[in-house]
Parts: sequence; structure tokens; C-alpha cells
Amino acid sequence: MSFLKIGTRSRYALRFMIELAEVERAFRQESGKSRGYVKLRTVASSQEISWRYLEQIAPMLAEAGLVEPVRGRFGGYRLLRNPETLSIAEILRVVESDEAPMKCFEPDDDCSRSAGCAASTFWKGLSEVVDKYLEGVTLQDLADGAHVLPELVLDRRSAASEPDPKASLESDAGTNGEAAGGSDKAS
Repeated sequence: MSFLKIGTRSRYALRFMIELAEVERAFRQESGKSRGYVKLRTVASSQEISWRYLEQIAPMLAEAGLVEPVRGRFGGYRLLRNPETLSIAEILRVVESDEAPMKCFEPDDDCSRSAGCAASTFWKGLSEVVDKYLEGVTLQDLADGAHVLPELVLDRRSAASEPDPKASLESDAGTNGEAAGGSDKAS
């Protein structure tokens, strides 16, 4: 599944799950016990999300075994999974459709350019980076407010040095003008 297409449902699901993680943490700190239940109306109010929208999202998360619903006066929702091991990708997979974000991602892509298309390769690579990043960030990371940058970006930033602009111009001069716009090829 590609996460290049993330909608409102995912944003609201994450906010719902973060609040459940925060409530659980606070409950443990206060009572030493685990897992308090939170009403949907409480989350809707504190997160400024439509209660009706949360009513659609919460059962999806419950069916996937991420949260537990309990009916009644003292009921609500609580996390079933440890937020330290629950990846953001797992949450998004539950609430997002399997619809491909673009034609290139569809298994039956019949585009005549797909075999050698540099743009298609780029989009698929970007999708893999996004997917890997979301797999590496946990619900606890978000609940803690941890700002997590993907390793790939950090590795490239630390490995890169400031390029010498003159060296770039000199190397471009020897490419028969292609770098300066002489090529008619386009993706």
C-alpha cells in the first residue's frame, strides 16, 4: 500500500489514537494501573473533530484490534496495542483505502511508457521512502511529541557537502549542451 494519498480519515484517526495514548499514559501515572476508557464525544471535543466522523473511524480501528470499545456509562475506547510498538503505517492501513494514488501504482497499469519512465520510478521510490518512514514512527513517538526525521534524509544531509558552483558549470560545459536545454527528451 502506498501512503502518498493520505486523507482526512487518516489525520483524524491519528489524532484519536494519540489522544488514547496520552490518556493511557496519564492514567498509568496517576493510578499505577493501565488503560482508562475515553468517550468518543470527549475526543471529538478536545480534538475539534466531528463526533459523527469519529463514529465511522473508531469501529474500523476496533475491528483491526487496535482499540477496544466498551459500551455503557463508564465505557468508551482504549488502546489494545502498546503505543511503543504500534507504527503509524499500521494505523493508516486500517483507515485508508487500497486505492492507488496514481495510475503508475496500479497492478494493471497499461501505460506504454511505464517500462522506461523515469517519473514512474521516482514516484515509486518516493512511495517506498514514505512507507518506510511511517513504519518507523510509532504512536508513542507522536504522543511524546518526538520529531522524527527519516534516516534517509538525515544520511544524505550529513553526507552532502556544499558543491562548488564553478565545478558544476565546468562539467556541464562538456556535455554537448544537453544540461543547458539541448535535449528534447521529456518524461
